Amino acid sequence: MRTPTLSFRNGLRARLLGRAGSPLVGMAGLGALVIAVATSCIGLEHWLAARERLAVTAADIATEQARLSRAVRPAQPKAAAPRYSARQISQFNAVVRQLNTPWPTVLDAIEHHTPPGVALVLVEPDVAKGTVRIQAEAKELDALFAYVDRLAIDDAFDGAFPYQHETNEQDPNRPARLGFDLRLKPGLPRPEGRPRP
Repeated sequence: MRTPTLSFRNGLRARLLGRAGSPLVGMAGLGALVIAVATSCIGLEHWLAARERLAVTAADIATEQARLSRAVRPAQPKAAAPRYSARQISQFNAVVRQLNTPWPTVLDAIEHHTPPGVALVLVEPDVAKGTVRIQAEAKELDALFAYVDRLAIDDAFDGAFPYQHETNEQDPNRPARLGFDLRLKPGLPRPEGRPRP
């Protein structure tokens, strides 16, 4: 077997003109090459133009589909306002009243007027009635009545109303206990800070 050898002695001219050196064969090869390159360029140009038209068409189709889906979409029914019973509305209002009562103002007023010799046994708010039920204990009943009088004239309250008093006869100190209701003033302001006695 013979090994082929490549000779570059004659270079490009020998390849284009062929071995026989015929210029027609070389020109035909060169023409075929030019036609192939031109056809490839034209094909590439047509392919790129078709690809661009396809992308534009796809975008147009997507836009049209979105428009049609908006046009065909059924109207969403409006949500009906929730219906509440009279009992539920009353409960909602009670919660709102309780949340709107400025308890820090009320408790600060009670604490501000409580003298050292008076002990609070019960502080029970009743939002429905707009009152605070208090039971206080002291060595003397007069000290408790003076305490009630001080609370009754405070800006946070619309009056104080005693409902019960008793003296513990079994205790050697015989402390007096007084129960009273404080009516809250309507539109009671929020706490702003009260000076300490």
